[in-house]
Amino acid sequence: MLTYYDLPRDGKSAAEIGDHEVSRLNAINLTIPDDVKTVLDVGCGDGIICNPLAKRFDVVAIDFSIEALIHVQAKKLQAAAENLPFKKGTFDLILLSDILEHLSDELLSRVISQVQALSSKYILINVPNNEDITLNTTKCPGCGEVFHLNWHARSFTKDSILEIFPNFELLDFKYCEPPRFKLHDLTMRLKQIVFNRSERRPMRTICPFCGYNLFISANKIPSSFNSLFRQDFSEMVLLFRKVR
Repeated sequence: MLTYYDLPRDGKSAAEIGDHEVSRLNAINLTIPDDVKTVLDVGCGDGIICNPLAKRFDVVAIDFSIEALIHVQAKKLQAAAENLPFKKGTFDLILLSDILEHLSDELLSRVISQVQALSSKYILINVPNNEDITLNTTKCPGCGEVFHLNWHARSFTKDSILEIFPNFELLDFKYCEPPRFKLHDLTMRLKQIVFNRSERRPMRTICPFCGYNLFISANKIPSSFNSLFRQDFSEMVLLFRKVR
C-alpha cells in the first residue's frame, strides 16, 4: 500500500523553500559544532535539510522512501531508521530532523539505540515543540478512521527529549524561529469539526488504515476562523554530546 512517505515530492531548491524550512535550516546550521566533519541525516526526506548541509559537511542521507531520495543531492542510501547499515562511531553527528514524532514506541526505542551507537560525538534533534497532535487530524472519507495529516504519532517537549538520551548530555537548545501566532485550541477544534482539519495550507495525505488518497485544499477554510491567536514556538533544536 502506498504510504504518506511515498507521495510525490516537490524537490524544492534552497532558494524555493518557505520561511518555516529556512528557520529550521538556520537553527540547525547554527547548532552544529565546529569540530563536525561527518553527518548522517536519518530520515532525510527530500533533502530540504541535508542538501544545503552537504555543501559544508561530508553528509550521508538515508530514507526508506525512494520517491523522497530522488531529490537528495548528498550521498544517499535507502534504509530504515531502525536498521542502519553502519559501524559504531561512524559519524561525528547524527541528525534527526522531523522524524522522531512519526515513530511508534517500539520504533523510537530501536532508532534511539541505533543512533547513540553510530554517533562518535553528537546527536542533533529537530522536532515540533509540544504539539497537540489531536489538532491536526482528519477523518478518512474512505474508512472513517481519524489520523494525523502528517502521520505524527507523538509529541515532545524539551524535558521529554532529555529523558530518552541517557548516554548524552545537552549542549545547546534553541527554538527554530521567534514566537509566531498560533491559533487558539478552541479555534482549531472548530476548524476540525466544520472543515475536517485545522491547518489552512493545501496538502495531500494518505490514510494509514485503508490507503485512501486525500487532497485537502486551502480554500475550504475561511480566513475568519483565524481571528483568535496566541504566541507559540513551532519547533525546537537540541544538541547532545556523547558522555565518555
